[in-house]
Amino acid sequence: MARQNQADTLLRFKRLLDALPEDPPELPELKTARAKLGAMYDRLQTLYAEQAAMTAAKRAATREIETVLEEGRRTANFLRLGLQTHYGKTSERLVEFGIQPFRGRSRRKKQPAPASGNEGEPPSPASEPL
Repeated sequence: MARQNQADTLLRFKRLLDALPEDPPELPELKTARAKLGAMYDRLQTLYAEQAAMTAAKRAATREIETVLEEGRRTANFLRLGLQTHYGKTSERLVEFGIQPFRGRSRRKKQPAPASGNEGEPPSPASEPL
């Protein structure tokens, strides 16, 4: 038998409750069980409504978090630029604020020229790539 999902189970509860009267005359021993299932069904309906409300609240909170984070990033960038403008981009004082000062670009190491037998001569046109 396949497992039922929650929606199917709730639907089966509802069908059973609708089909079985509250006080079945020929099955009085089922009256308490029907009342118990009715209470559980009502509780499940309430829980699903709460869950939906919480999901919506969570989404709204997530959107607000993203908005505040983006605004915070912009403000922090503005402050960093202001500090760099005030102290200069190369000032070591920027380290106090968590900003790496500009210390110049490192130079590339020169690679030794390939050793060929004809140094000083321009390369022949046949050896040049097209």
